[in-house]
Formats: sequence, structure tokens, C-alpha cells
Amino acid sequence: MRKLPVYIVVDVSESMFGEAIDQINAALDKMIAALRRNPYALETVWLSVITFDSMARVVSPLTELADFKFPELRARPGTALGTALDLLRSQIAKEVVLQTEETKGDWRPLVFLLTDGQPTDDWRPALARLRSQRPKPANIYAIGCGDEIDFEALTEIADATFYAKEASPELLAKLFIWMSSAIQSASKNASNLGLVKDDLTPPDGIQEIGDDYPPAPDFPRQLFFHATCSTTRKKYLMRLRYFDPLGMYVPAASYKVPDDFLDDGGYVPPTVSSDKIAGMPTCPHCENQDWACCGRCGAGFCFDAASSLRRGWSECPVCGARMGFADGRDSFDMTPSAG
Repeated sequence: MRKLPVYIVVDVSESMFGEAIDQINAALDKMIAALRRNPYALETVWLSVITFDSMARVVSPLTELADFKFPELRARPGTALGTALDLLRSQIAKEVVLQTEETKGDWRPLVFLLTDGQPTDDWRPALARLRSQRPKPANIYAIGCGDEIDFEALTEIADATFYAKEASPELLAKLFIWMSSAIQSASKNASNLGLVKDDLTPPDGIQEIGDDYPPAPDFPRQLFFHATCSTTRKKYLMRLRYFDPLGMYVPAASYKVPDDFLDDGGYVPPTVSSDKIAGMPTCPHCENQDWACCGRCGAGFCFDAASSLRRGWSECPVCGARMGFADGRDSFDMTPSAG
């Protein structure tokens, strides 16, 4: 039986941290359950999940739908789109049976690429390597969520590109229901042509992008900073969003993260002046509302302002340096995470 390979390639960068990654996990689980209820999909569909942050990972190799085990996705720093395209190319070469004179081979793979940010690596050489394959290795459908998408990149990569203005839980749920329906239809009408026009009609809140795609923002609409709790010595992540009326970044959320989270793959984003930041989020470990940046090691950390003022200094939980309090009138450059 010829199989229909389906690759779900998911951006799991820091901007997906929190509710978005939880919703993607839940939506993927529901999508797989829906596919298993369809006899055509159960007979032909094989699934793989590839994630990318500062690296690309095969979290599930191509597996028959009936035997597919759902992987729980985790968010990390970075958006290495080029690395993901290279990994996709190598996995297709390894897992998909090409058509020859002796055998029909598998159907051309369907690839769903989901991202909510801009690449942090050079993706064009990887795309050139993917396109150099003959016959065409896959039909790619890209979905950009949020207001920081580089649609120039996505439209160059994909056969069709779609736009979801907000990566809300409700919209992500709709998105994966639509993907499930498209896969089921493709399994019933399997061919190397990919999805037909009716399959590409997105639900409300998601639009197909043509030549008039929204431009990528010329500055980041949100920032991420890594920090250490001065009480527990545990790591956390802070999210800030740009607030147009103020012309500044304001606190949005903070998250507890695993100790191995702080790996951005070497990408160093542009700095931002501290006078563009209107405060930092509360520490999720100890609920300290104050934050400092170590002048010795550069680490960010929370601290208790009242006790630190009584002592006259605060201590960096990373390197142990003791710092007094400046009057705060001078701005300084801050380096955010890869996002």
C-alpha cells in the first residue's frame, strides 16, 4: 500500500511558551484522534513531527497513523528555520519511497509548517538544497501566526501560505481541525499534486496570503529575557510586548523554565535600550516584583527591593557579585533572548 507521508514542522521558539505550546499539544492530540476515525486516513497516512528552536529535532519519525505516539512539545529559544528545512529534506530522503520504473513509490509528502516568528538563521541555502531534489520532494503549506511573521520567507518556501493574526487558543484549535480535514481529504484523493483548492479553504480567522502579504515588522513586537530567581536560584523567562501608545515594552508574562532551557544556539539578537522598557514581569518562583542586571556577568535576576535597600546592596544569584543601587537615570543596552 502506498503511504501518504505527512510532516508537521512546528516552531517551538520562546514566543510559543505558555498557553500557545499547551494549545498546540492539545490540538495535535485531537487532530490525531480525528484522523484515526477516518478509514482512508488510517489506511494511507503516516505522520512525522519535526520541531525547531535554536536546533531542529525529529520528535516523531515517520510512523503509520495507527501506531503513532503523540510527542509532547517543549518551547526553547531560537527560530532555526533553515536547520528545520535541512532536517526535513534528510528525513524525506530517508523515510519516503520514491517512484521509479519498477515501483510506484509513496505519494508526495504533505508538509505543514507552523511558525509565529522570524528566522534566526540563514534559511535560503537550506531551501535551495530542498528545491534541488528531483522529483519535487514535498508539497509545503505554511501557516504564520501573530504579528512578527516574515511572510517573504514563507511565501518563498511554501506552495501556499496562510495567516492567523493571533495565535489564540481558539484560533490554534481551528487551525488544527482544518489541517486534520485537509489531511483526511488528501488521503481519500491521494496524488502527487497535493491539496486541491477546496482543501485549502481556511476557516474564519485564517486567510490565504497572496502577493500582498503583510510586511515583517522592522523591530520586534515582543522581547524575551532570561533571569534567575534570587531566592530559589531557579531559572525563569520574561515576556514583554510593545505597547504602541507608550512607545515602550511593557511586562506581559513570566514562566518557570527547566535548567537546560537557556540555550539559544549562538544567535545574538539586537540590543534594546533600557529606556524603552517599562518594567519587568514578576518572578514566577518567589513573586519578587523587582529585577536587576548584574554588572559583572550580565545575568538578570529578581530581588526583594525592601531588604536590599536595608542592606544597601543586592547579590547576583549567578556569580555572587554584590551591587549597590544607582539612581537609575542613565539608560543602558540590554540583550534579549533569541525569542
